[in-house]
Amino acid sequence: MYQEFCHFRIAEENRRKKHGIDPHVGREDWIADKRAILHARMRERRALRKGGRGLRMRIF
Repeated sequence: MYQEFCHFRIAEENRRKKHGIDPHVGREDWIADKRAILHARMRERRALRKGGRGLRMRIF
């Protein structure tokens, strides 16, 4: 997990420098990125289940 954070921090610092943004990257940034990836994956899985509802909701 720490190794993954180190890779993220280096890549994010380089990206921020390129765009002229403050290059400081902290744990909060990494967590926010992980959260965004997880939420996107959850939305994609829901969309694949035809309308986002489970079989329990389809009574009629």
